[in-house]
Amino acid sequence: MPTLELGTRSVDADCDGSSQANDDIADDQDSFLGQGRVLRDGEQKNKQRNAFMIALGGFITGMFIALMVTPRKGGESVACETAACIDYADRILKSMNPEVDPCEDFAEYVCGNWNYSNPIPKHKGYHTVLSKINDENNYKLKLILQSPPVKGKDHEKKAKDFYTSCMGLQNIETTGAAPMHRFKTDFLLEDWRQTWSDGNWTLSDWRKLEAILVKFHLRNIDAIFAVGVGTDDKDSTSHVMFLNQGPLSLPSRDFYIDKDRNSDQKLVALRNYVHKIVNNAFPGELAESDAVEIVDFEIEIAKVMETKVYLRNPVERYNKIAVSKLGTITSDFDLAAYVDLLAGATKLKREINHVIVPSPRFFTKLQKVLKKQKKSVVFNYLLFRLVDSFAHHLSLSFVDILFEFSKVVYGSSKKTDRWELCVSRTKTYLGFMVGRLYVERYFSPNSKALASKIIAGIHSSFRNSIASLEWMDKTTQKLALEKADAMGKKLGYPGFLLNDTQLSKFYSDFQVEAGSYIDNVMHGRNHLVSKAMEKLSAKVDPSEWQLSPATVNAYYSQSKNEIVFPAGIMQPPLFHEEYPKAVNYGSQGMVCAHEFLHAFDSSGALYGPKGNLQRWWGNDTYVTFRKKTKCLTDQYSQYQVNGDHVNGEMTLGENIADNGGVKQAFLAYQSWLKARGGEDQKLPGLQHFTSEQLFFVSYGHTWCGSRNKESAHIAIVSDV
Repeated sequence: MPTLELGTRSVDADCDGSSQANDDIADDQDSFLGQGRVLRDGEQKNKQRNAFMIALGGFITGMFIALMVTPRKGGESVACETAACIDYADRILKSMNPEVDPCEDFAEYVCGNWNYSNPIPKHKGYHTVLSKINDENNYKLKLILQSPPVKGKDHEKKAKDFYTSCMGLQNIETTGAAPMHRFKTDFLLEDWRQTWSDGNWTLSDWRKLEAILVKFHLRNIDAIFAVGVGTDDKDSTSHVMFLNQGPLSLPSRDFYIDKDRNSDQKLVALRNYVHKIVNNAFPGELAESDAVEIVDFEIEIAKVMETKVYLRNPVERYNKIAVSKLGTITSDFDLAAYVDLLAGATKLKREINHVIVPSPRFFTKLQKVLKKQKKSVVFNYLLFRLVDSFAHHLSLSFVDILFEFSKVVYGSSKKTDRWELCVSRTKTYLGFMVGRLYVERYFSPNSKALASKIIAGIHSSFRNSIASLEWMDKTTQKLALEKADAMGKKLGYPGFLLNDTQLSKFYSDFQVEAGSYIDNVMHGRNHLVSKAMEKLSAKVDPSEWQLSPATVNAYYSQSKNEIVFPAGIMQPPLFHEEYPKAVNYGSQGMVCAHEFLHAFDSSGALYGPKGNLQRWWGNDTYVTFRKKTKCLTDQYSQYQVNGDHVNGEMTLGENIADNGGVKQAFLAYQSWLKARGGEDQKLPGLQHFTSEQLFFVSYGHTWCGSRNKESAHIAIVSDV
């Protein structure tokens, strides 16, 4: 089950030039997306689309040929000549390569010139239509955040003060590495080093390590492993704590397995980064041999981690264990004591009796890895994780070291502009306050109403599709329709966003001072963790949102059985109330249908109408479903990008949502078109397209984009 993580690797790529993670949430709260399956391109852990476009090309080409010979009915449609339509038509015309036959290479036809007019920014590893929307939204937010706050608007002042503190480079340079010396003591590292004894690990050493990790995790820093709070997969009304394997310094465990640390370019870069970044905070602290040991230690952790394929299986990863029984997983490192310390430090209103451990064997193997290490190696590793987690918030010398690391790992060639970093970080920590400012200026109430109608059309087309499936038994059909009908829809922003009192209350524990950036970051982390831990004492709130309204993304929540579309993604060129419906259905409608289909993909299909993990499929029907998905897995596993083979099993959920999504969006659009006598508006310069053809051109344009070699490799080996 995806969880709200308390900690994450916080080298946010946008600060050092790589921008591989979500520009909105890469900085310290990678899992604030929470329970949802998130649209994966451009914004969160980007999905490699090259293979997808190859696979779908046959389907779209066939449709395009059919549509080219389908006669138009009725009279000529009037072209939309509003500013919004002219702008969209201009984007399409600049992206297309009209010299290519769409029946031979549809992706090249629609996107062939997109890369020329939209080169990859030097501080990024990719550039897509979705990431471009995010860039445009960020610039809008920059203009808002740098303007003076309106008197009496607490939400506006707090967001703008945080942004101002982030932009205050002079104060940040003056502060330098001083905060790290304070944190070294606050996180109990100095105490442990002064009191440990040489030789084997003692009971005292284990207890101190547990206490240190509690300190780390409560400040949103993953170290050794991760802890989070999420919905119980078998009780969608309750929250539960998760103990997970944590992220690594490189994007995926694949970067560590079967690699030579002395010759592998990225492992060498990591070793150099470890040595430089720690010594920049604590001069002379690490010898080069210490950095080698730290990388070797992380390699050993990577070796005992589960694969992403395993972690995608909700049945396999549902291991609910009584806290009193955690000793059966690890004996020396006391997980039960760790949980009790964590609960005590946050003053929970109720006792934690059970936790979910997606991979018990990871922790068993992890303990063996720890026992083999010298205490000095574990200490140095923790010191590195501490510095690493704050480095991108510190002075320029730290950012320079991060950038050198990023150039090797992500192929970056330029640092991100400071304003863009600060917009991203303000969204990270004050997402709903920033969302309020964005919604007030850039989201029309009409957009919400129109999107609701599109989703209703997709819902209707999906019901018809389910009813026509001959391989699905009647009982399963009935339950599938029940799940579809029960699905919640959230559009734009949460209800409390426009209420000043409720919005201020949500952030009441978050103190912000315009002149103290690093303290603001720490307060922000405390706020995120506090909000997560509070959930353990409360039932699941059906109205809760996991994304800021300014986010360019969308998600399906398995536990809530709902789809969510923030205002940030309901923007041109994906969506506009004046666009022809062919455009809105082909782009935003496809996004909506993509998320809708996640309810019935290889993972979502295991959850019932109320969001509980349960077996609701008939046996024969489920066997047939698995055979059909196996066909899709095999198909995608044949594709490769730059020599990297796609793992069709790992991408299966996205492939189902991608293929099924465009089909359902098209069926919904055909129904809309039929109800209106086959007439839709045209676009200037694109009048030669039928409405159905414009749908597919719009769809194809949504996925225009390009990646550098490093970004493509990361997407192939690490994306889910």
